[in-house]
Amino acid sequence: MEHKEDIIISDLEVMMHARNYRQWIVNKVKPFIGNRILEIGSGIGNNIEYLLDRELVVGIDSHSECEKYLCRRFKKSNIFAFTMDIANTKDITRLSEFKFDTILCFNVLEHIEDELIGLQNMKEILVSNGSIILIVPAFNFLYGGIDKAVGHKRRYTKKSLLKITNLLDMKIQTLNFMNFFGIFGWFFNNKILNRKAESLPQIKF
Repeated sequence: MEHKEDIIISDLEVMMHARNYRQWIVNKVKPFIGNRILEIGSGIGNNIEYLLDRELVVGIDSHSECEKYLCRRFKKSNIFAFTMDIANTKDITRLSEFKFDTILCFNVLEHIEDELIGLQNMKEILVSNGSIILIVPAFNFLYGGIDKAVGHKRRYTKKSLLKITNLLDMKIQTLNFMNFFGIFGWFFNNKILNRKAESLPQIKF
């Protein structure tokens, strides 16, 4: 029987095929990325692949197999990986010493049960005037089988995202939608086909 962590790794390996998509995402946010970076939910390093030139990149994930995979994939002195949960305050204490100027949280906030604690912890370990870059899935009406299967607790709107950042007194530099055409793909897979997993052929396309 396949273990949960094996499934997580295999899903992330599927996303390795979406090179153009991943490169596009990183390029979109690159103007806001500094030199000392923490990625929340780094998985097997699919985004870190495009940040190898930075001074420091630390990836954390709640799954230990991801830490092992990432360490095997990038044997560089400026890349570190840890098994940690950003919503666990005890876990994040040791991260403060790295003095991060940038935190990346791409499609992870929706997995965290208590999103406020997760964001508060990110804010705590960031240097003054640092940046948190969030990418989250949009629109509750798109929520469906794939969301449930991959552990999404929720989807977001601009209004709901602003509500939680305002509660934490976080200053928003820019807030916008991206990947408009993804709406049709999510609706088709979630609502019409009622899929429970992402499609490798679609991702390659």
